[in-house]
Amino acid sequence: MIILSYIGLSTSNQLGIDELAKDATVKDKIDYHFNRSCVQLRNEGKRNIILKWQERWDQYQKERWTKLFFDRVNLTRVIGNFYLNQIYSGHGDFGEYQGRFFQKSATGRCSEEIETMEHLVKKCKLWSRFRVNWPNLNIVEMMQILSCRRDAVRIVEQQLTFRIEELDTV
Repeated sequence: MIILSYIGLSTSNQLGIDELAKDATVKDKIDYHFNRSCVQLRNEGKRNIILKWQERWDQYQKERWTKLFFDRVNLTRVIGNFYLNQIYSGHGDFGEYQGRFFQKSATGRCSEEIETMEHLVKKCKLWSRFRVNWPNLNIVEMMQILSCRRDAVRIVEQQLTFRIEELDTV
């Protein structure tokens, strides 16, 4: 008989445990079960959060600009700066964004077309001097090239500087 009085089991429980122990001696395989550890539960929780986040990221249909650059969600920190973040997010000092949020003109200073981030960085004739040696790639491929990314950041920085100077003269 197994004595388990030290953990507070009654005699009737002890008999049930004895029977289970006896049955276990005649089995070919022993049944066992371990509860998941705190680390396993935490890791499973993180996986579930990332999976749900990815599902929402894939299903969301509005403002797909950032998804062009970051198709998969992850917890890796992206090192950037104020201007680079404007390029990746599509939120910054350019006509389309300013028009949408502040009811300003969406046409850029060049008056060619609506001033989107892509227009500003890749097409606007005012900033063509920064794009002299750029390959003919789409914006996503171009932003993967360090020299092009630096030039794009300089364009956004110059755009903001120009806007600030423009405000100072008013």
